[in-house]
Amino acid sequence: MYYPEMYGGFHPKNAHLLNCNGYCDGYVFVYVDVKVNGAKAQDARWLEQIRKDRAKNSPLYRFEDLDSEFGLDDHFQIRYPVIEEKSKGEKYSTKEYFLKRDRNGEVQYLFECHPFVTSPSCKVKFNLSSRPEILVDISFGRHLMDNWSNIIKSTDTKIASWKPLRIDTVREQ
Repeated sequence: MYYPEMYGGFHPKNAHLLNCNGYCDGYVFVYVDVKVNGAKAQDARWLEQIRKDRAKNSPLYRFEDLDSEFGLDDHFQIRYPVIEEKSKGEKYSTKEYFLKRDRNGEVQYLFECHPFVTSPSCKVKFNLSSRPEILVDISFGRHLMDNWSNIIKSTDTKIASWKPLRIDTVREQ
């Protein structure tokens, strides 16, 4: 999918990076998968693992809370000191997370970003509003985070407009 109105630049911390390797110029990559268990269940398991890792206070991970951005509720990053040391201070392994919660405080969207790589990118998974058994996975340039809501709404609307005649789900055993 291409959204020319979302054309933008790099995240300011990445201004020194050379090329965007395909995530620039407003491109958004969308993957669609039919699942019996939706994105919320996956996010819950992943967030529980992050919570456990954070409680361990392991020297392998460094959790840093960051100021909220983009109208989202939580913002933090996970850094890996051992990898940074081996790569002479580069933060290529750092992962950045944003959470959007619904009115009940449940995680509605979990964004996972890679802000310090050659092509800074983010991804988010969610259930299609009209067909909750359909899991949508979107990847886009980190510089498009300002437009996260438009990206999700546009993708949701576009996929819902396809109106497939029939979708069968298969239980994996």
